[in-house]
Amino acid sequence: MRDVFVTPQFKKEIKRVPREVIIGVHDLIAILKKNPTDPTLRIKKLAQIDPSAWRLRIGSYRLVFRYDQTTLTLLHIAHRKEVYRRLL
Repeated sequence: MRDVFVTPQFKKEIKRVPREVIIGVHDLIAILKKNPTDPTLRIKKLAQIDPSAWRLRIGSYRLVFRYDQTTLTLLHIAHRKEVYRRLL
């Protein structure tokens, strides 16, 4: 089980996300803590991002995160039109 760290940017962005998406996020974070490479979640590695980051689809929203053996860091959550701009 990994420890979850939340960036200040993530805390700011989660306030703008609809309630039904937030409910789904809590369930998905519990799964990510156990296995961030779970194939049922359809996670993809983001290209040209250093250090590597991964994205998880939640409807039209995207959750961007990083993980290692002990931690899961939640970086961004936003609508798909906005989230990739914030990574650059």
